[in-house]
Amino acid sequence: MMRTLGLAFVLALGAGNAAAQSPDPARGKSLYETHCGGCHYERLHERPRERSIVHSLAELRSQVAMRAALTGRPFTLEDLDDIAAYLNLSHYEFKK
Repeated sequence: MMRTLGLAFVLALGAGNAAAQSPDPARGKSLYETHCGGCHYERLHERPRERSIVHSLAELRSQVAMRAALTGRPFTLEDLDDIAAYLNLSHYEFKK
């Protein structure tokens, strides 16, 4: 019985960590507006698909990381995921 409860506790902790690691688009929007909007505005993300350099969620994440490095701010992986999630939700709509 104790072994079963212990296993359930460990699984519950793991599930909580997985949920906590999900990208947060609202937080990403705040980060974008604070740290990215000074160099370019959101219309950049609204260009026609054929003119975009981003064609997948992986490319979007890569571009966010590359552009974030230019700011000199030490973004965390969570920050970058949140910004990419915001941009994907608000502009790109790539499948996950």
